[in-house]
Amino acid sequence: MIKLVASESLACEPIVRRVPRTGELCVVCGYGGQREPDLYNYVGASFSSDNGKSWSKPIAIAKSETEAVCLSDFYVYGDELRVFAHFHNGYFHDWHSKMLVSTDGRDWREKAVPAGLERFCVMRGAIVLPGGRVIVPYQKYPDEYDLDKNVPIFRSRTGFVTQGAAISDDGENFRLVKIRDYSLSERWLWTEATIGRRGGELVMLTRMDGSGRLYVSRSSDCGENWSEPILSDIKNPGNKPKLINIDDNRLALLNTPVAGTEMRDRYPLCVCYSDDGMRTHTREKKIFPVGGVQSYPDGFYENGRIKFTFDFNRKEVFFVDIKAVTK
Repeated sequence: MIKLVASESLACEPIVRRVPRTGELCVVCGYGGQREPDLYNYVGASFSSDNGKSWSKPIAIAKSETEAVCLSDFYVYGDELRVFAHFHNGYFHDWHSKMLVSTDGRDWREKAVPAGLERFCVMRGAIVLPGGRVIVPYQKYPDEYDLDKNVPIFRSRTGFVTQGAAISDDGENFRLVKIRDYSLSERWLWTEATIGRRGGELVMLTRMDGSGRLYVSRSSDCGENWSEPILSDIKNPGNKPKLINIDDNRLALLNTPVAGTEMRDRYPLCVCYSDDGMRTHTREKKIFPVGGVQSYPDGFYENGRIKFTFDFNRKEVFFVDIKAVTK
């Protein structure tokens, strides 16, 4: 099943989750303006009470008259929906983050952002392990930029980005684990990690250096320590990938397996499977046959099916429900 969720002048980076208390599906997405970054960007939510067959119009859950608002991450902890959003001047300057929480997706309140990640930080790809540990991959940039605030900071070549993981065992108190620092002198890095697990091993995939392939890092101690990220053989054109656990060992990867660097290379969106922590994987299967820019897939596994969203040409959000391939 493939259904349109919403369309707008800009619609990008959607994430779908199940609302524990109501049973609805909720898609949180970045909307508004003509591009990103744009002062008119905001974060909205749509709902489905029939498992994705129909969707409500988006309602704004994070919007400002004076700042742009962009979606960073959306995940579920217990019966609580959690959204990380970043607010900025329309060019990613004066960038600060907020955590918004809700139990029904309509009424939201602020909660403390993990200490150390309040400014110039993207938190993306949160995973909740079976024992309740939360691991949120992050990319953290310098807190201040002495640059023209009318120029997006991703055009700068100063400072560095820290790649790491925020870890919590109670869902409230986080500690930061640094994986490594990368200089921004040659290019702006936008890592956008995704995590999956295979038994006691965690695998993290990140987009990194414009090589047209993803980097992989591993942890054998629930995220406390990570191996040095190394270049994998998984093709990716700078488009956020998504790992989804089918069971404790089997992973599905949503990805556009093209070794390009341009927006037009974000096609076709495919799914593949791995039983060895993405050391090898099955042949990619195309999901959405229509040509166009297919970006930022994200979703979850439930009762034999994979439910996920992606943005199409950065103007439309689609929801997909497919049968998962098991062994």
